[in-house]
Amino acid sequence: MPLSVDTITEMARAGSLRLQADQFADPVVSGVLTTYLGSELKFLESLEPEPTAESVTVRGRCAVPGLGLEPCPAVVEFLRADAQDGTVTGFVLTVDAPQWRLPQPFPTHDLSPLRELGAQSPVVVLHAVPATRGETGQDRPPAVSGARWERSDITEPVLFLASMRDGVLTASAGFPDGLALPALEHLGHLPGCTGAEALSERFPAEWRNCLVSVRPTLREVTVSCSSDGKQVSGELEIDLAPRWPLPEGVTLGAVRARIAVDPTARKEAKKAEETEETAEAEKTEETEEIGKAEENEEAEETEEAEESEEKKDWLSVTLTGNLTAYSLSSAVTVVLPSMTAKGVLAHDSGFFEHMASDLRKSTHGELSFQYDLQKGTYDITGKLSAAQKIAGVQVANVTVKAVGDGDRKRELTLEGRLTVGETEIKATAKRSQKAESWTLTAEAESIAFRDISAWAEQTMGSGLPASLTELTLQKLSFTVVSTAEERTFDAKATAEFPLTADLRTTVELAELKITTKGKTSEVSANGSFAIGHVDAESPLMKFELVADKDPKSTSWTATSTLETGMTLSQALAPLLPANAQPTAGLPDLLPPLKKLSLRYTAPKATDRTAPETAEAAASLVLTAETPQEARAVLVVTG
Repeated sequence: MPLSVDTITEMARAGSLRLQADQFADPVVSGVLTTYLGSELKFLESLEPEPTAESVTVRGRCAVPGLGLEPCPAVVEFLRADAQDGTVTGFVLTVDAPQWRLPQPFPTHDLSPLRELGAQSPVVVLHAVPATRGETGQDRPPAVSGARWERSDITEPVLFLASMRDGVLTASAGFPDGLALPALEHLGHLPGCTGAEALSERFPAEWRNCLVSVRPTLREVTVSCSSDGKQVSGELEIDLAPRWPLPEGVTLGAVRARIAVDPTARKEAKKAEETEETAEAEKTEETEEIGKAEENEEAEETEEAEESEEKKDWLSVTLTGNLTAYSLSSAVTVVLPSMTAKGVLAHDSGFFEHMASDLRKSTHGELSFQYDLQKGTYDITGKLSAAQKIAGVQVANVTVKAVGDGDRKRELTLEGRLTVGETEIKATAKRSQKAESWTLTAEAESIAFRDISAWAEQTMGSGLPASLTELTLQKLSFTVVSTAEERTFDAKATAEFPLTADLRTTVELAELKITTKGKTSEVSANGSFAIGHVDAESPLMKFELVADKDPKSTSWTATSTLETGMTLSQALAPLLPANAQPTAGLPDLLPPLKKLSLRYTAPKATDRTAPETAEAAASLVLTAETPQEARAVLVVTG
């Protein structure tokens, strides 16, 4: 029949417990009994059992063969299967040992250094508990030695469990439910933690008032000492406050501090400080000249600053908590004394809701979060896990840079790569807080006009003028702006521009623009180019170029206003092949020209399959005008 809590309670009330190893079904539990207690748990002078939903605890004295003939003060906690099931699955036995070095089979390391630190008695703890899945004996050894501390300012004795590694004895105590301390000054009363109460000195001056009324809750304390007891250090973890007072809209909750203290280094630093103060005092007394005294004073200030840095070596404080800044939330580590909180924004941190609600939340990657608790500013950097659609543009490999100071100022910049044809282009997108709009900019050194036009049609709902399809754009830069009302594509570029079969020039495309409102798009393209001899100081003619607004049109118009008089032959010469002489043998019937217009029509794509047809050829119509409004028209095809 399984051992039950009711049976344990009945036996304890009778004054003693005698349990055999074979009464426990689990081999780990029965093995502990056999190894350390001679196969029988003998518990004498038992007091009234203390039941909980998880266990029942009995206090009294326990006979432990390895610790001598006399029963030792002990506490045993019997664990139950669950709150409804009263079956006992195992137990944890804590026994006060009679000596500071335990005999075998218990851990045999010397515990006397703990006595020098104020421990009242050595203890041994037996974990006769069934192993959990994946757990090994190294994870939780069955027998652990330790020591017990008792202090008047702590409501109950503190049990430290010890281990030895590389000649260093370490003893730790944990408090899952927390152990309340009256004030911060009591931190220094813990073993190995002398000086820990000075943690407030690591905070900036304006924050120290918040620490005056703090009642810390101890979560963990660890003391380490060398085998000779000369080198001692301590670490402790405390809850400082459930909520730290911060400006409106910002909350730092569950504030916890991890403090590392080196009392030995503290003593050495204090001794060195006293020695240097004495030396400086003597030096000051010997100084007679005012100038020298001033120099010494400056040197003292420098040395004091250096000493202040050295003092920090013996005490370090790591502050952690849960920060909520406006709609952002993150677990953070706070750097002292700068009060800079650092963390990583989780998927549900509120980043997208705060910065840009139109972004896909499923692409949240690892975003580093930094918040200045004194200035109230934050900085977010990282990379998204998948592509984003920004201003209607698909952007991959997106990195994030966001800064702000709450709701007053927010700046979000995304950088990534977009694909135009077979070309990858670097793109940068910025979010406007006031207009709730996106501005995306990109640049490319060389790209086919037909590729950017096809991309624009897919992205903006309309392509660019077909009359410019044959161009290869150089130094292309474009911007896409997306607001609630409309989206615009605005580009600039240069391109090598074929006017005729023999004449090519460079055109500056000052505007390639698409404006989309709903399902309606407006397209415009204009620029300029110059024509002249290579060796000339200035071009012969400058043309203003305007493409037809219908993106399917294959025509454009260019106009040049001639400031100085020019004959028709002079104007036509650079526009025609070298062997073309349309005015040969004719007198200059027209006076000097004032304006020259070009109307170019590119061959339609559908016509290229039939090069023998007239429609397959490009055409260039030249119109020359004189101040007297006389006009000459020349049509060139080919």
